[in-house]
Amino acid sequence: LSIRRQRQMCIRDSWGDVYYGGEYKGTNSYMNLEYDVHHNFFCQFARTGLRKYLDTARLMAQHQADIDTNHKTGWQWKHSPRHVEIQAEFGHTFTRGLLDSFYLTGHRRSREAALTLGDYFIKQIRNPREMGNERQIGWGLISLLPVYEATWDAKYFNAASNTVERLLKGLDARGKFDIRWDNRIAFFNGIAATGFLYYYRATGDERVADAALRVIRRARGFYPEYAGRTLEALSWAYQRTRE
Repeated sequence: LSIRRQRQMCIRDSWGDVYYGGEYKGTNSYMNLEYDVHHNFFCQFARTGLRKYLDTARLMAQHQADIDTNHKTGWQWKHSPRHVEIQAEFGHTFTRGLLDSFYLTGHRRSREAALTLGDYFIKQIRNPREMGNERQIGWGLISLLPVYEATWDAKYFNAASNTVERLLKGLDARGKFDIRWDNRIAFFNGIAATGFLYYYRATGDERVADAALRVIRRARGFYPEYAGRTLEALSWAYQRTRE
């Protein structure tokens, strides 16, 4: 079978999720829709109008809402061999695909799940240890701000704003955060810069735009694993500076 056909069958047979497999992630590991994959499918549907992308994304969003969200605790499950073993930290959380599903299809449970996650995130994000690396900074903001934009509830914005202000105080001129780890990986810094861009777009705060530019400039020369994940911040930085 072609790779494309295998992936289509995997999404269908796994109730919306995708099988990892292999030595790196484990023989029985599913991706739990890591990195907001259904958001990407919804974007592709918007670009092309092709129904196959919408149908796939709807299955994925329903999977996250029904299976990958712990409705008792409010957290999201992280990809693992048996699928529901590990609580996802901020480096592996997302809400955009859920909200896309609600906007494009009216699926209310997707919105309810996004708000469930958002309510949990506003408590977790207060703890600086939850923002221990650049990826956690980025995905924390990328996950929380869309919930604010879906509800206009100030509690989500205030949680994001307090976090950004705390991070700005510890950001040096080179774009290095005052956090637990310094991973020196391009994609980590790219995601952190993108998280700041989400906040900048919501507020127009030029201090945050300047901070995002420092962070993405620092990524140049770092280990380029998953380098495509830096592209959003790099493209924005080019538009802003023409560098």
